[in-house]
Amino acid sequence: MYFPITVVDNFYDNFNQIKTLADTTLYYRKQTFSMPGVESKPLNEIYPLLYKQSCQKILALFFNRHEIRDLNWSCNSKFEKIISYGKDYKKEGWIHNDDNNKLSAILFLQGEENEGTSFYFNTQCGMFDSHRLTVKEKLHSGLNIDPKEYNFNLEEHNKPFKKILTVPNIPNRIVLFDSSIFHAADGLGSKEKPRMIQTFFFGNINADSFPIPELKRIK
Repeated sequence: MYFPITVVDNFYDNFNQIKTLADTTLYYRKQTFSMPGVESKPLNEIYPLLYKQSCQKILALFFNRHEIRDLNWSCNSKFEKIISYGKDYKKEGWIHNDDNNKLSAILFLQGEENEGTSFYFNTQCGMFDSHRLTVKEKLHSGLNIDPKEYNFNLEEHNKPFKKILTVPNIPNRIVLFDSSIFHAADGLGSKEKPRMIQTFFFGNINADSFPIPELKRIK
C-alpha cells in the first residue's frame, strides 16, 4: 500500500465551471461493464488543460511542486454519470478495488449526500466468485437480469466485507485512496439526478518515496 485515504473539500476553485463542463460533455456507453452508467471520453483528449491541472493538484497532496515537475506519471480521468436500474434493484455498489493502479480518486460533482463512497476490509481470504461478477456485468451492459437474482448475488458478493469508513457525497469533495483498498458506491443516483463524478486512476507514479512506506520507516 502506497497512499492513505484522503478527503479534501473545495477541490476546484472554479467548481461551477467544471460542473457546467461536465453537464455539457458528451457521454458514451462504457467499453467495460465492471461499473454502471455512461462516461465521457478521456479528459486528456477532450480537455487537456483541465486534465493536467487536476492531476497535478492531486499529486500536490503527496509530493511538493518541485517533485511533480520531475515525476513520471500516467492517469486515466473521465466524467461519469450513474443512475439506478429501478426500484426493485438494490442501490449499493459492488465492493471492489482498482488494483491495476497505484492511486485512485473520486471527485463528487452531483448526487445526494448518501450516494458517496464507502471503504471496506475483506474478512475472508480467496478470490471473488466470477459467476456473481458476470451477473453484475450483464446488467451493466443493458441485459435484462431478474432483480431477485441480481440482489442475491450482490448481497453474497458483499457479505465478506466489513465497512471501515463512509465518505458522503458533497459536491467539489474529492476522496483519494490507494487503489488496493476495497470500496463501493453507496448509491447510484436517479434519472432526475444522476450521481456524477470525475474519476482518476493513476496507473503509474514513479517517485522516490510514497506516504505509507515513508510512515512505516519511522520507528
